[in-house]
Amino acid sequence: MIDVMVRGFLGEWGQAILNFYQQNSVWINAILLLYFMIVILSQNNFKHTLAGLVLAIEDKYPGQFEKKTSKEIVRVLGKKEIPWQAVMNTSKWPFIATPRQLYPHARNESSLKKMITIEILAAAIFESHKTGSSQSSK
Repeated sequence: MIDVMVRGFLGEWGQAILNFYQQNSVWINAILLLYFMIVILSQNNFKHTLAGLVLAIEDKYPGQFEKKTSKEIVRVLGKKEIPWQAVMNTSKWPFIATPRQLYPHARNESSLKKMITIEILAAAIFESHKTGSSQSSK
């Protein structure tokens, strides 16, 4: 009875789409699940890459970012070379996406430079020092 009511609301085109979906729902749902798993793994890859880049920068320039604000870190990073190659081989996953991005990109140096701006990098460095100093004082 509910099927008859739904089909009455859908019309001719809607019924054709519903029939197609019902016949192929396993494949359609599997493709959607695979796509969203790729997106989630790519977003996780972004977080790990950003954390690795913060560590690489702090190793290359030790002590230069302590007790600085995010804006001061942006100014310092503008004068320094960012070690992009240090994080290129940290993950075997070939895609990367920012936390709200639904379209993953190939993980290469140019896509990293577009996604991880100096401001994002400075905020991550500032947060790592803020949480690191609060944990060390406990």
